[in-house]
Amino acid sequence: MSTRLNIICMWICFILLLILGVVMVASTGTCVPGQEKLVWYKTFLGKQCIFALLGLAVAIGMSCVDYRRLRRPVYWFWGLCVLLLICCYMPVIGKNLNGESRWIGIGSLTFQPSELAKFAVLMMSAKALCRDGETLGWKRLARVLAIGLVPFLFIANQPDL
Repeated sequence: MSTRLNIICMWICFILLLILGVVMVASTGTCVPGQEKLVWYKTFLGKQCIFALLGLAVAIGMSCVDYRRLRRPVYWFWGLCVLLLICCYMPVIGKNLNGESRWIGIGSLTFQPSELAKFAVLMMSAKALCRDGETLGWKRLARVLAIGLVPFLFIANQPDL
C-alpha cells in the first residue's frame, strides 16, 4: 500500500472512532436526572462532542508537525506530568472527587494527570531507546524502567485504584 493510502485509512479510522465515541455517549441516554435544565454543552453528550472536535483539531495540528521536533521538549513534558501528579496531592490544586484525589480542577474542567503521564512515559521511553549505535543493555533497560517508575509511584499512591 502506498503511504498516501495509509494516511487516508488512518484518518478514516480516527474519524470513525470519534463518531463511535459520540454515539456511545449518546446511547447511554441524553437525559440524566439533574441535567434536564442544563445547557447542551454542559451535558455528557455536549461535552463529548466538544472534546471530539477539540481532539480532531489537535490531531490535524499535530499531523502538520514533524515528529523529530518533538524530541527536544520530551524532558520538559515528562517533568510537567510528574509535577502535575504531585499537584494532585495539594489541596488547593488537586480536586477530591468521590474520595479520590487524582484529579486537577481548572475552573469547571477536571482532568487526570495520569492520562498525560502515560503519553509522557511513552515519549521518554522512545527517546531513551532510539539512541543510534547503542545496544540495548541492562543500563538502558534500567533507564527506561526508571522513566516509568517515577509516575507509577505517584499514581499507585492514589487511593482506590
